[in-house]
This record gives sequence, C-alpha cells and structure tokens, in this order.
Amino acid sequence: MLHLIKKILLLFFTSNQTMPNNQKNKMNNNLKIYNKLYYWINALNLKIWVITTEEILPEQVTYGDYVPQKDRYFVGIEIDKENKIGTIYHDRELTEADIIHELLHVKHPNKSEDWINKTEIILNQNK
Repeated sequence: MLHLIKKILLLFFTSNQTMPNNQKNKMNNNLKIYNKLYYWINALNLKIWVITTEEILPEQVTYGDYVPQKDRYFVGIEIDKENKIGTIYHDRELTEADIIHELLHVKHPNKSEDWINKTEIILNQNK
C-alpha cells in the first residue's frame, strides 16, 4: 500500500511540474477547499456523510432583474438524507464561510436561514 501511495505522490509532483500555472493554481485552490471541507465535516461531526463539491457555470443560474450584480452568484447544497450524501454546487470559488454555511444546513436541516447565517458567523469567528 505504501508503495502505491509513493507512486501516486510521484505522479502528482511530476505532473504538477509540467502543468501550466493556471492549472496549478486551480489544483492548489481545490486542495485548500477540500482541507477546509474536511476540517468542518469533522468539527460538525458529519463524518458519516459524503460531501462533495461541484462547480457549475454562472450561465446555469438565472436571476431576476431586481437582484444586484454583486449578489449574482450561486452556492447551495443538495442533501440526500437517506444516503447521507451532500453536494455543494457553486459558480464561484468557495469560501470557508460558504462551507460552514452549507454544512450547517446538513447538520441542522430544520433551522431557519437566519439561524444558519448567525451560527455561520459565530463559528467562522471562533475557529
């Protein structure tokens, strides 16, 4: 098993050296996001859940004319309670606050959006 891990790491570092900078940056950002996701899954005791993220195109989301341009982004979670699976969909880079917010919906599905927003702020400040 250790031999396999070494091969994977060697492949990662070798391919990373020949990758264009924009791909390296995206890969590094993805690793940071997954580290934060893993941290908050553990902190909120959601270890039996499988939580993934999926980037979507901004064009896949429609907004009314009343929505200001600065608020035209999408981050949301689809929850499958029976199978304990959640997918965070997003059309911009996820932040730690986004992760906390969406995982709180999993942990406390019956709480109001206002409660989720306030709890997210408290957790993000006290991490």
